[in-house]
Amino acid sequence: MKINIQPRESIEDSVVNGSGVLSEVITSDEQRLFKLEEPDIIRAITALNGREPNDVFVRSPTPWGDLYSSYRWRQVHKNTEIFSAKFLQFSSAPEIVSETELVNNSKVAGEFNVNLLTEVLNTVSSGWKVEDGISVGQKVTYGVDWLKGETSFEYTHGWGVNGEVSESVTLTTGAGVTVLLAPGQAVVAQMIASRGRARVEVEYLSHLDGLVAMNYEPPYKEHHFWGRDVASILRQNSTPNACRSTEVIEIAMYSKARVELRDKANKDLLKTVWLNEEAKPIGNSVASAELCRE
Repeated sequence: MKINIQPRESIEDSVVNGSGVLSEVITSDEQRLFKLEEPDIIRAITALNGREPNDVFVRSPTPWGDLYSSYRWRQVHKNTEIFSAKFLQFSSAPEIVSETELVNNSKVAGEFNVNLLTEVLNTVSSGWKVEDGISVGQKVTYGVDWLKGETSFEYTHGWGVNGEVSESVTLTTGAGVTVLLAPGQAVVAQMIASRGRARVEVEYLSHLDGLVAMNYEPPYKEHHFWGRDVASILRQNSTPNACRSTEVIEIAMYSKARVELRDKANKDLLKTVWLNEEAKPIGNSVASAELCRE
């Protein structure tokens, strides 16, 4: 499963979408959540078939050589996919990330180098609301593309797990920024970057598919073993075949870095230089936490 997040100049122009399905054999906790425990299954099958089965199963192994393997039946699976995704909030504001002062103390005009270097941290964090009992032992890949690739990175994180991923970005003027100062003139050099923040909500839907295996002794309609679609059992018991989970993704990223040179005395803007960013990943420093359940 992958989620693509593309913040743009405004929340109206921003895009978030995703694809893929996470599929796993149902657990005992999920059986309880979906009201698919043995008494629930037997009650539904008895009503549907007109006769109570001796044994019921939702996954391997089973007696008699494992019915799921022998008949190539699909075990009952929980499938989780993206139901909806939207931006909740978006903002961007300039922020001074580094500053220095240059003074020409000589009696002649001279050219001075502006040497500014700093590191800023781009972060993405996830907070979850998951039904008690739902678990997905798989990972989701996230791609964040801020302002059409000006700042971007990709990471992988466990579904349903609260945590944060960060990336260090070095902003530097290098040796290419200079300013001509008159005798006695002083300038203030400020490195300014746009600090963008966004909140994204992703809603997931989990549903069940596969066959419930059953054994009849004596045989039912000349057969001991039967498989019935789990969806029909849930319908018979008036049980919804759906469970929703919500993830809120918080993004904080820097972009559009520039250096502004202003005369210290009169505050006049002398020069603006836009910078290139050199990203230095520091790894997926995920601080995992327990599932947030409601």
